[in-house]
Amino acid sequence: MMIADPSAAMNDPTMLLVAAAALELRGLRLLRVTPTELDPAQCAEVRAVLVDAGDVEVAAQICRRVRQHPVPAVYLAPLFLLEREAGALPRAIAGMADGSCTPDAFPVVYQQQFAERVATINGHIAQLADNRQARDTNPAFRFLRYMFVRSGHIAPVHDDRHLSGYYYAEFEAFLSKHDENVFEILEFLEGQRLLNSEFVDRVHLCVSCHSASLNFRETCPHCHSANLRVDDLIHHFRCAHVGPLNDFRRGARLVCPKCERELRDVGVDYDKPSAVYVCRDCRHTTQDPETGTLCYRCGAMAQPERLDRLTVKRYSLTGLAENAARHGLDNLFRTVLETELDVLPLQAFKRFVGLEIERIRRYRTARSCLAMLLIEDIDRIYMQAGARAKDIFGELGRIIGASLRPSDVISAYNESLFMILATETPLAGTELMGGRLRERLVTLIKSNFALDPKVRFRGREIDGSGSADSLIDALVNQADKS
Repeated sequence: MMIADPSAAMNDPTMLLVAAAALELRGLRLLRVTPTELDPAQCAEVRAVLVDAGDVEVAAQICRRVRQHPVPAVYLAPLFLLEREAGALPRAIAGMADGSCTPDAFPVVYQQQFAERVATINGHIAQLADNRQARDTNPAFRFLRYMFVRSGHIAPVHDDRHLSGYYYAEFEAFLSKHDENVFEILEFLEGQRLLNSEFVDRVHLCVSCHSASLNFRETCPHCHSANLRVDDLIHHFRCAHVGPLNDFRRGARLVCPKCERELRDVGVDYDKPSAVYVCRDCRHTTQDPETGTLCYRCGAMAQPERLDRLTVKRYSLTGLAENAARHGLDNLFRTVLETELDVLPLQAFKRFVGLEIERIRRYRTARSCLAMLLIEDIDRIYMQAGARAKDIFGELGRIIGASLRPSDVISAYNESLFMILATETPLAGTELMGGRLRERLVTLIKSNFALDPKVRFRGREIDGSGSADSLIDALVNQADKS
């Protein structure tokens, strides 16, 4: 149930969403829901999220539901955990939050420590374009925004319970699929000059399961057994015989097996130049055993040179990344397009379409078309373009502008879908224009990026029936099914 006025959330930094059934925290304004009722959409008007971590698994699920919400104001929100015993939370769970403490201590700790953190994080969220309307689905971009509203830095945490031995605690809650890999995402962002990096460690991983839980061991080069005995190698000065110490033993004495003379003093009668490995299974002797690895997780064996290697780094945002985090990928594209094209707001575009429907309905002689242009992978184009993003997007805009006539009208439905009103143009002419436009866009994308570009164009003749909304919705549905 709600026990505070939600409208106060934007101005009241103590407005918290409590995912707990029976906690009383005096002095704080609360919006209370139970874990099963938690709807992350409610978080859009909340300044911070407070999660009861009495049940660690439930708390982790709630953290993931918040962090995987597409709206920036939700997935970036300050998040705190209430633990039953101070310092008892597993590091993997604690790392998903911006802080934790016991329920009794929370009101004081919040005022002394957490309140400033909430204000700082929400101040950075407020700098993001469309922070309460945008829908961010690209994990790499969400990582950038999370780093921007926090410290701008991310460092790995060493933990032997994780497969690679390291993990980035803050990002754990963002991943919804088992095949998503934080290391690969961060490496990709670094490659696009969105992150600076600093070396931390290099880890050897199993070639089969990619676990860092490996046993490095010497093995027999003859039978590959690890059942080796290490003996000192004895060099008898008098007869020059060299052999393992065990061959010289005669009870408590050392006797040369070649000349049968007793060896009394090291340095006088003999020396120990090195060690030798003796296989207990096949009796093979060697001074150069093989080095092999055994994975504790899956049992796979491999030579060290065949192991996978993972470079672990700490990261910080570049200036380019901060700009992307603030303005969003779609906003950057729209901003560049607006310098090349007269892009109408969607509502104004719908009014133009409505007027054209009425004109055709009245005169019955005009022939106009409504078309949609879909350019997929805008976010991937941005990531790969790096510092060239503005120039590439500008060229995309110029290609679109060169294909339109002065009487045509264009609007952005979202970051990758555009609506075009081609006045006094039959369907055949509209599709001919769309074919040329698509070909030029595909050529530009292919020549600059390692992508298989997906550019789609669909036209629909306006016959005077229906409404602007129904015609646009029909084309959007076509785009969704493409």
